[in-house]
Amino acid sequence: MSELTKEFQIRAAGLTDVGLVRVENEDAFFTLESPEIYIVADGMGGHNAGAVASAMAVSAIRDNYLEGWSQIQSTLRIIPEDLVKERLREALLDSIHFANSSIYQSSVANPELDGMGTTVVAVVGAGEHLAFGHVGDSRIYRFRDKKIAPVTRDHSLLNYYLDQGWITQEQIPYFPHKHIILQALGVNPEVEPDVIIRRKHPGDVYLLCSDGLTDLIDDPTLESIAEEMGLDDLARLSEAYVEAALRAGGVDNITALLLAVESTSSE
Repeated sequence: MSELTKEFQIRAAGLTDVGLVRVENEDAFFTLESPEIYIVADGMGGHNAGAVASAMAVSAIRDNYLEGWSQIQSTLRIIPEDLVKERLREALLDSIHFANSSIYQSSVANPELDGMGTTVVAVVGAGEHLAFGHVGDSRIYRFRDKKIAPVTRDHSLLNYYLDQGWITQEQIPYFPHKHIILQALGVNPEVEPDVIIRRKHPGDVYLLCSDGLTDLIDDPTLESIAEEMGLDDLARLSEAYVEAALRAGGVDNITALLLAVESTSSE
């Protein structure tokens, strides 16, 4: 290991719950320590199609990324940092596109799965960097110095209206279509994921979650729960988030997955 290279590890803990209204849990999540892969998906569709879509998203992203991992791993120490970041970005993008095609083709081929789709948030890591990808309105947040900040921005009709200047921030509470999303995996042949790269920062904690949490618990409350519970016990904090959403009505499936970035480098 060169003197300029830092080593990191990621701790992860998550929880998913069917909620108090739905009969089936159509959320899915996945964690893998090496290589670093973390995914949350929130499925939609009739019968059990949503559960099929979210499970397919998790497995397709995982499998596609693992296929290309050896190439990323073998070049970490020998290519420029910018190229490492670009390869990481391309690998996650390709995996999300692969998942979209897999779900869409399955939907077309199976009438009972017609119209199924899923949102997704995914984080993959290599060396000193993390790639964050998303489609839909599942979210990723970062906690740093006890403050919460969004990493993703929903692909929603609400945000489209805001971007076009058709509504103002003050009008958001009265907007009647808050839950309409503009993208989901498997709904159309093509999808446009957002993928960003960030450097790993020891002490950062990331929250990946479905809208069953964020539709009921706003950002300030997410922050206050983390401040009250602390960020050390990730399993306990994920339970606290799910319990908060259940107390608020539990109208949807709820998933909270937490990742803590830690340095393993010797000083």
